[in-house]
Amino acid sequence: MYYEQTKQIRQDLLHNIEKLNEQDLIKKLDGWTIGEILEHLYLTERKFVGIIKEAVAIQMNQKEKANPDFDLSFLMDRTRKISAPNDICPTGNTYGKNELIQLLSESREELDEFVRSTPSNDWNQYTSPHRWMGELTVGKWIELIGFHEKRHIHQIEEILQSSK
Repeated sequence: MYYEQTKQIRQDLLHNIEKLNEQDLIKKLDGWTIGEILEHLYLTERKFVGIIKEAVAIQMNQKEKANPDFDLSFLMDRTRKISAPNDICPTGNTYGKNELIQLLSESREELDEFVRSTPSNDWNQYTSPHRWMGELTVGKWIELIGFHEKRHIHQIEEILQSSK
């Protein structure tokens, strides 16, 4: 369930990227350019996959502290600004569209490998803390990857609408 939704959101993101040209990547409304947003998604997914791999590897079990029904849909409220920690902020490198697609493919391959190699019943058994959402199950971390991307899909759409 968690993974299928996250997978579909990535397909939506890639569909939106296909429509972009190189000039679109430097457009911004406030904050980051579209290219920087895409780099941020790559960096974030790599970090989140590292977190969930570690939670399973060390069998971090704080299940009683985690709410497997935690609703992540509040992330779709774009009026609520959220600052990213420095390690998942854009690096300042300039990437072309194909390079960004490749980076996103690499980070998704890491998630895909985790999903293939880890029984899904472990996804709600192990947890890791999020910096302001508290203890999240591995399944919620996987779902968070999708909701995070969806939030930024909306941001990209806002940028494109404002530049018309």
